[in-house]
Amino acid sequence: MKKRLFSPSSRCTQRGAASTLAAIWIIVAVAALDAIDVGNLFFARRSLQSVIDLSARAGSQVADVACTGATASAKGSAKINGFDASAQGNGMTVSCGRWDPTMNSVPDYYAGGNQPINAVKVSATRNVNAFFIGPSHTVTATAVARVVNLGSFTIGTTLASVGAEPINSLLNALFGTNINLTLASYQGLANTRVKISDLVTAAGGAASINCSR
Repeated sequence: MKKRLFSPSSRCTQRGAASTLAAIWIIVAVAALDAIDVGNLFFARRSLQSVIDLSARAGSQVADVACTGATASAKGSAKINGFDASAQGNGMTVSCGRWDPTMNSVPDYYAGGNQPINAVKVSATRNVNAFFIGPSHTVTATAVARVVNLGSFTIGTTLASVGAEPINSLLNALFGTNINLTLASYQGLANTRVKISDLVTAAGGAASINCSR
C-alpha cells in the first residue's frame, strides 16, 4: 500500500483557497446586510413623506396669518398617522404663506409669510437606526398644500323662462301675501351670483354661516 504524501506547499495552497472563499462570503454577507439597511431607509423616507402630505393638507384647511391653527392641525394629523413631532429624533416645522407660480421660485413656488395666505408648508425629519451596519441616518420630507376656496355659489336660472304673473299668483297663494314683481325682478334673482367674501365684507369683516336645516 502506497502512502500519499502532502508537501508543505500543497497545504499552504489549500489554506489560501479556504481563506479566499471565506473572504468572498463575508463580503457577500456584508453587502446583503447593507442592502437591507438601505431598503429600510428608503421605506422610512417614503412613509414619512406620506404622513407629511396628509399633515400639510390638514393644516391648509385652517390656514391663517397667525398659523397657530394650521400648526396644531398639521401636528395632530401627523401624530394620528404615526409620527410624533415631539418624540426624540423627530422634528417638524409648519409655516403659512403664499403659493404663487408667477411670483415665487421653484421648486415649490412657495414663500413663507407672504399674504394673502393660501398655502401651508410642512417639513419633518426622522432619525432612522440601521438594522445591522453603520450609524443612524436622518430622513427628511417636505410638502406644500394649497388652500382650496369655495367662495361663491350661483342661484339657478330656471325662473327666467317663466312669466311674472304665474309666479306672483303662486307665491301669493303659498304665503298669503300680495307680491307683485315684474319679470325683470325674477330674472335678476335668477342670475344673481353671491360671493361669501362679499358677504363677509358687508358684515364688517366678521360673519358666520349657519348650515342647519
